[in-house]
Amino acid sequence: MGTTYAALDVGGTAIKYGIVNDRKQVLSSHTIDTEAHKGGAYVVQRICHLAKELSANTDVEGIAISTAGQVDVWCGSITDAGPTMPGYSDRAIITAVENATKLPVEVENDVNCVALAEHWAGSCQKTDHFVAFTLGTGIGGAIFINGALYRGHAFSAGEWGYMPINGKGFEETASINALLNQVRKALPEETIRNGEHVFQLYDQEHPLVVPLVEAFYHTIAIGIRTVDHILNPEKIVIGGGVTQRGTSFLYELTEALKNVHPTMAAKVVLATSGNQAGMLGAVYHFQAMQKAREAIRQ
Repeated sequence: MGTTYAALDVGGTAIKYGIVNDRKQVLSSHTIDTEAHKGGAYVVQRICHLAKELSANTDVEGIAISTAGQVDVWCGSITDAGPTMPGYSDRAIITAVENATKLPVEVENDVNCVALAEHWAGSCQKTDHFVAFTLGTGIGGAIFINGALYRGHAFSAGEWGYMPINGKGFEETASINALLNQVRKALPEETIRNGEHVFQLYDQEHPLVVPLVEAFYHTIAIGIRTVDHILNPEKIVIGGGVTQRGTSFLYELTEALKNVHPTMAAKVVLATSGNQAGMLGAVYHFQAMQKAREAIRQ
């Protein structure tokens, strides 16, 4: 079984939690609602309860947490959280969970954990220079330089969603939420369930949906090309719910990239860690941070 860890992936909608070992295996996984509308203090209590439950039932080395929001990884607090997590900013996650479990705890931003998972167990193994984009409710990002995660001065590097593209924030026009809003506005008499439904209409060549999806791809391509010009990575890995479209998504995005600029040195790949990326990345981060803290103590 190897060394085991309790792992939690805390999002604005759901918390995934389970046991992960140092062999890159997710041994168990469960999901519950975050209930973020009840406030940051409640969410932290929920995290503590789940961590205690996991550590009580399994002999674990520590607690590894991936979470929404910008994270100061050294003190383990949330430096900033968006509107989907009200009252979550300034919460001291490490202190609260260590007090609850009496075990070592490490915490990292959720999109950074996606990148860490891809570097450890996914499509960017043995890749020292890459960037990650996650396309979902918003747009997140992460940066790997010289084989290490780059967090920036205030732990907020890779926040692509806030880049201005054509006069608007990137995620205002190129997230799945933005696409859903545009399609619902164009088809007010039809119930548009989710992003999968939008792409079904796109595949059926719906005359009002096709130009909206093409504009969506074009804006994503502009954002990716912008980051590619600035950082010159070896790979660009794309994660998030939209990638469930698989090779069709990759082909459509590649065509949009060609329309923006005919050549690009970076290889665009899809994330392969799936829904377990947050937990896997959190464990990889836990291992690295524990080594870093030990080196400082010596």
